[in-house]
Amino acid sequence: MDKNTTQHKSEFQVSVVMPVHNGAEFIQKAIESVLIQEVSLELIVIDDGSTDKTAEIVKYMSDNIDQVKQSIDVESYMFPLKTADPEKIETDLKKQKLAKLVAEAEEKEQEAGLGQSGQSDRAKKRHAKALKEQLEESMPAIATEEITEAVEKYNARQKAEREKRFSQITEKLNSTYKVIKYVHNEHNIGAAESRNKGVMMASAPWIAFLDADDWWMAGKLRAQVKTLENSKQVLCCTARILMNEKGEPLNRRIPVKSQITYYELLKHNSINCSSVLVKTDVMKAFPMSHEDSHEDYICWLQIVKKYGGACGLKSAYLCYRMVKGSKSGNKLKSAKMTFRVYRYMGFNLFKSCMLFISYAAHGVQKYGLPVKTKE
Repeated sequence: MDKNTTQHKSEFQVSVVMPVHNGAEFIQKAIESVLIQEVSLELIVIDDGSTDKTAEIVKYMSDNIDQVKQSIDVESYMFPLKTADPEKIETDLKKQKLAKLVAEAEEKEQEAGLGQSGQSDRAKKRHAKALKEQLEESMPAIATEEITEAVEKYNARQKAEREKRFSQITEKLNSTYKVIKYVHNEHNIGAAESRNKGVMMASAPWIAFLDADDWWMAGKLRAQVKTLENSKQVLCCTARILMNEKGEPLNRRIPVKSQITYYELLKHNSINCSSVLVKTDVMKAFPMSHEDSHEDYICWLQIVKKYGGACGLKSAYLCYRMVKGSKSGNKLKSAKMTFRVYRYMGFNLFKSCMLFISYAAHGVQKYGLPVKTKE
């Protein structure tokens, strides 16, 4: 166990609940992505009757947590290094030079007594536009050497920032208090009840959920805690990147809005369970139920309806693995379960059908966005 396990449980910032059933193939990466987070936390793994080596893996990582933390490949949980786009750099340089030329020309006009003080706002705008177009047309091209220098400076700056970020993550990895708690269900009770069980064990003020086949990027919990504390809201989710079963990116990014209302959430479930950070007291008041539907969707709807909304982070902190046989992987099954959500929420047949049509339309649209991984 971690050498700091003598500290009091109230020092946890986040309780992470991870249900798992026969997840030996993927769970190590999921746990590593929790340990890389820059907050003090307890990871509560609820083993829902696994018959593979899940228990063996989790217990080893728990008993040897210091060694495990030292062996983590930190860079694999960091966002990719950003490099300069020469075309964008050239465009930015042109804008900067043009702005400088316009400012100088306007200053000369003022000195020569040719200012636009007596003219209407519309006339001033026409003059400014004409001046800008004239200067832009006569402005010389940006030298290749200047573009190259700007690209090198940008790349050097990004590299320095990444190295600084790496040091920050590594320092927090070694200094923050983290423990792994393993709970074994004698019989399979399902993901919803397993999550509920973990929630009731949670001792931190915030709860996060992570499925054993998904993983997080570094900085997720830190960013969410900060956002929720500043906004005074009770639930925060993030954008996600879709991965295939091997953990390879599918070049698909599912975004979220910075503010999510109840009526928007009714139209489509933009809150992925593995991306959620929620106030513990709130989660304990709204346990997940109806596993024949999307039990987490019902939970988010209830919470958002009561508390007036949720917030979202646009950075894709969640890597979501598309596994065959999962609820989300079977589109027909998922559609039927979504329709049940509306019925469980008390909507009549007509309203449920209208909401389902909106859900289906969003489902078609959301799988075509390019990947953006800015932290």
